[in-house]
Amino acid sequence: MCGKYAPLTILGLVAAINSGCVNHRHATSPYLTTPEPRTRNTVLAQQFNDDGLKHIEAGELDEAQALFRQALDADLLYPAAHNNLGLVLLRQGKMYESAWEFSYAAKLMPHSAEPRHNLGSLMEKMGRFDEAEAQYEAALAIDNSNIEVMGHLARVYVKQNRRDEKAISLLKELAFQSDVGDWNRWARMWLVNLGN
Repeated sequence: MCGKYAPLTILGLVAAINSGCVNHRHATSPYLTTPEPRTRNTVLAQQFNDDGLKHIEAGELDEAQALFRQALDADLLYPAAHNNLGLVLLRQGKMYESAWEFSYAAKLMPHSAEPRHNLGSLMEKMGRFDEAEAQYEAALAIDNSNIEVMGHLARVYVKQNRRDEKAISLLKELAFQSDVGDWNRWARMWLVNLGN
């Protein structure tokens, strides 16, 4: 293939490769790691997200997952869809995918305790109590009156067999200052078991 045809063949090969790269570069993916111009339709994302919540309530997890993914196709930066997709994936036992979604939601919602609380719940289910504790504490730093987060953090302390002042103080707050009956009773029981 030497001679006058070799340069044409090489040019054709380069053009074919460049054409493929251009097509690949413009492919869409909800999880691209490099910034790419995308349109954001937050209204449509919210509609898909709201519909997905209805399917969660009905126990239709596959349908909910599809709707949350559609919400993210409409607006990749719609944080509630990431958080809710994480909840669905968690219920489906897809722990690592769920953790990714909660982490992404936490980055998009730095002033919301919910994704950190959800990530803490996931870590607790996986038996990773130190990580669960860190996530619950981060959630409490954002919303220090959230009884559910306080209760889950206290539960992690109990699972770790902690008897330090921090754990006892949190149990006392739940037992005597909380107006949520289930957490009141639970915390009182543990205070009695710990001799306080």
